[in-house]
Amino acid sequence: MNSILGLIGIAKKGGMLATGDEQTRVAARARRAKAIFTASDAAENTMRRAESLADLCGVPHIRLPADRETLANALGMRSCAIFAILNSGVAEAIIKKINP
Repeated sequence: MNSILGLIGIAKKGGMLATGDEQTRVAARARRAKAIFTASDAAENTMRRAESLADLCGVPHIRLPADRETLANALGMRSCAIFAILNSGVAEAIIKKINP
């Protein structure tokens, strides 16, 4: 799990991360999102929205094995239930770590 959080942290530092509902929606509609991720304890409404956004831009939606608090702590935020990775290489690396 730490390696996944590390990759997400690298994406944030490199400006390759859209966090939260609004930024994720903007990235998906602009077709910049390469994958959309949700926390394991994200609300059903958030999960449906993530699925819809992923379908909109033709990218995968992945449910992470980390809860909102863990993601928020890794990103230096108060809460994080949904985010998009904007770099295809980083997105693929995270997906491979989750589904080896």
